[in-house]
Order: sequence, then C-alpha cells, then structure tokens
Amino acid sequence: MEKLKRGETFDDVWQQVSKGFEQIFQLQNISPTEYMKLYGVVFDYCTTSNSNPIPQRILRGATTQPVSRNRRLNVNEGAKLNGEELYCRIKNYLEFHLEGIFQKGVDLQGESLLRFYVDNWERYRFSSEVANGFCRYLNRHWVRLEYDLGRKDVYEIYTMAIDVWRSVLFQPMHQQVTSACLQLIKSQRQNEIIDTRLIRGAIESYVKLGLINIAFVPANNEKIMPRSLAVYKECFEISFLEETETYYRLKAADIVRYSGTEYLNKVAQLFDEEVHRAQSYLHSSTVEVLESKIEKIFLMDAVRTLAKSLVSDENITDLAVLSRLLSRAPNANAVLRKILEEHIHKNGIDAIARVSSTAINDPLLYVETIAEVYTKFYKFVQEAFNSGQGFTLAFDDACRRFINDNAVTRAAGNTSKSSELLAQYCNTLLQKGKKNITDEDFEEQSDRIMVVFAYVADKDVFAKLYRNMLAKRLLFQLSASDDSERSMIRKLTQVDGSLYTCELRTMFQDCVLSKILSDEYRASCESNKLHDNFDFSVMVLSSNAWPVSAPPNIVLPDE
Repeated sequence: MEKLKRGETFDDVWQQVSKGFEQIFQLQNISPTEYMKLYGVVFDYCTTSNSNPIPQRILRGATTQPVSRNRRLNVNEGAKLNGEELYCRIKNYLEFHLEGIFQKGVDLQGESLLRFYVDNWERYRFSSEVANGFCRYLNRHWVRLEYDLGRKDVYEIYTMAIDVWRSVLFQPMHQQVTSACLQLIKSQRQNEIIDTRLIRGAIESYVKLGLINIAFVPANNEKIMPRSLAVYKECFEISFLEETETYYRLKAADIVRYSGTEYLNKVAQLFDEEVHRAQSYLHSSTVEVLESKIEKIFLMDAVRTLAKSLVSDENITDLAVLSRLLSRAPNANAVLRKILEEHIHKNGIDAIARVSSTAINDPLLYVETIAEVYTKFYKFVQEAFNSGQGFTLAFDDACRRFINDNAVTRAAGNTSKSSELLAQYCNTLLQKGKKNITDEDFEEQSDRIMVVFAYVADKDVFAKLYRNMLAKRLLFQLSASDDSERSMIRKLTQVDGSLYTCELRTMFQDCVLSKILSDEYRASCESNKLHDNFDFSVMVLSSNAWPVSAPPNIVLPDE
C-alpha cells in the first residue's frame, strides 16, 4: 500500500478515491492492484492524525464507548480517526451520480420505466457492494464510533448507498414502478409472456431498502428480518393484494357457471398458477397471505355448497380434486372435514335405525351393520382424501358418535348397550354350538369386533361382560377353540393395551396350567396302576383374575 505523502491534502485523497468510485459505478474494469490501492488510501486517511481539534463530543465519550468487542478506544486513538469528510464526499458523489441517472428516466413510463429502474438498480447495487469492500476500514472504525456515540444517520457505505438510492430514485419513482409491476403480473395472468426478471428485480430493491434502518449488516445479508419488510409491504404488497382481490373476484364471477368438476379444476389451476408466480418473484412472506386471499374468494363460500353436494353423492373423483385444492386452505379444509363427519354420522345413524327393532336383541346383526358402514366409508376416505390425517380424524369422530348413540342405545335407555351387544357377539363367536367356521371367517368376524371395540365408550362394561363370559366358557369347557380364544385376547390387547387384557390372559393361562396338572395326575395314576371310580378334574385359579365370589366350603369324604 502507498502511504500518504507528507503535506498531502484531503483533496488529494479524494481525487484518488473519486477516481475509483467513477470506475466502479461506470462498471469499468478495476484490477486487484487498483482495488487494494484504494483500500490503502482509505486506510491511510482514516489512521493519519487529524490536524483539526477532536470534537468535544468525541472526547467526552471516547473513554467509555466500545470500538470493538475486545477493546476500548482511548483519547489518543480517537485522534487518529478521520472519516467524516470522506464519508460526506462519498455521499455527495452518490447523490450526484444518481441524480444524473434519474434525469435519464424521468419521462419513461410503464414497462420501459420498470426496465430502466431494475437495470440501474442492479448495476448500482453491485457497484455499492464493491465500493463497500475497499471502505471496510472506514466502516469498522469511524462509522462504528459515530454510531456508538449516538449518530443514527450514519451507516456503512453500502447501506448509505442504498439510502441515497431511496431518496433520489425510489421516492419519486416507486408508485410508477409498482404500477408497472402490477400491470406485468396482470398480463401474465392473462397468459401473456413477460420478463419476470423485472418484477423480481424491483421486489429485491424494495426489500433491500428496508435495511437502511439497520446500520451494520453485511452487503450480502440474506436473513431479512420482518421489521425490514416495511418498504416492501407498504409500497408493493398492499397494492398487489388489492389488485389480486379485484382481479379474482371478477374471475370467480366468470367461472361460477361451471359444473362442480370443471369449477374445481379451474380453481385448482388458478391457485397453482398464482402461487407459482408469487414464489418465483415475490417475497416469501406474501405467499401465505396470497393463499388466504384466494381461499376466501374461491373456496369459503363455494365449499359449503359444493362440498355438501359432492360428499352427499360420494363423488370420489371430484372430492379428491377438492381436498387437494383445500390442502393449502386450512379454514376451508376444516369445513370439508366437518361436512364429511356429518355425512358418515348420518349414514351410520340411518343404517342402525333401519334394523333397530331387531338389532336390539341380535348382536350379530348390530355388529355387522356397524362394520358395513365402517368398511364402506373407510375405503371412501382412502380414495377421496388419501387418508389425510384431518379426514381420518373426522371419520373416527363420526364412527365414535353413531356407535355410542343411536336408535338401539336410545331404545334400550342404556348408553352402554353397544358394549353389551359386542360382548354377546364375542361369546356367540367363541363358544361351542356355533356352526364350524374357517380360520379366515373367524379372522374376518373378529376384525369386525375390533372395529366396534375401538370406538365404544364404555370399555369397562365390555371388559366386565367379556370376562364373565370367558370364565363360563373356560370353567365349563364351552370354548370352541383355544386358538380362537388366544387370537381374540391378542387383538383386544393390540387395540387397548396389555393392562386391559391382563386378567383375561391370566384366566386363560390358569386353564392351560390346570390341564397340564390334570394330565400329569392321570398319567401318574396309570403308571402306578391306581384306579378309582371317580372321574373328576381340578382347576387351580388365580384369586384376583376370576370373576368368582368367596370360595365355597368343600367337605371331602373320608378315604
């Protein structure tokens, strides 16, 4: 680096710096050597003792204001910090430079003005980043000190350059620039080909201009805080959303004549296109607001009438389109889920009502009626809504409601009637006397039982009845199959946990052990040639698992 020569004035310094600025802002090539020379000139200027007295405000604050995280500035060090005159000259240069650019575009309109604005913005922003690089020492020391001493009108060179752009070009032009952007967006909505780079460039400038109140940010800062979006929102987004609402309200009035399927496909197309446009050149914060706006226009009113019709007709194809469309519209999606729930609930209520006079005393008919409704709408939710979580929950809520409160439970005056009929159905399936069924038939019927069991509210009532009936089947050897008993207990465990079936498993295990003991006893008698005239069996039961009262007093006869 070249040191400033003795007797060199500030004008000599500025002559070198201004030449560098001229090269940079005219987009002329600048070599690494020239770039480092400019850095050295700024460095030497900032660190050369100032012959002028140090301002008293600096002297008063110099010993207490931090210059960096690890050290404090002392008075002697403060005397070496030049910068204000250079800072002001740079600002004046940028103002003069931009005023010349402004005059060239003052008579332009529409897309021509937008192109002029964006092209000059991109060149100016790039040049400002380059200039900020060789002014780093000025930024880190003089600007930092001034800012710490309370001057909030002093920024890093890059940020100051953006502020000058705001004053000279943005303020007088932004309304026309915004209007030109909105016109291009409207043209694209009407399937015209546009240069999206122009919109993207204008939006970038709006966002960057929001950073001028944040003095110390890197020139390539990508993490834009919400508070920095004020310029973008006030000068573009508000107008954009108003124009969007006006445009799509007219569009909605135009496509409302379409049939359900055509309407849904058209809305889905418009929705996808608009979101894609927003994602390609608007700030990401606008996308969610835009989706909400379109949702309100196209879906909130239409979904109530259209969805009821589609669900009532069980139109799987159109509902699949509607649910995909509403996946981005939470409020409208909630309406569709509620419509689905009410439809399934009504079908369940009606199905049970049709057989209620018989089903109240017929566990098989009752359970199979419920299972048919469940199977039908389980498949329906899969195909129409791809088993989406919200729709699956709506399906579950509907099943839970009609299983626990229906014509049968009301006729019985007993909210636990479903639990009673389900336990009776299990007993009929598992005890002897029923026509022999195949393993496949048993699995199918036991799966139906699990469907109802999963939704019954009074599981304790079911558990008590099932335990009593299981006890009778085991004690009096009425079970059709040990394997079937095991399978049913295993499925109940899968649905409601091992604690729920602990007693059932203990009862079954007691019978297994008792049979082993009895077989061993008989084998022992035969091996020892012991014969008696009594055919009896003994069961050893766990006292806490079986639903029996206090053991009876048994008096065994004398031998």
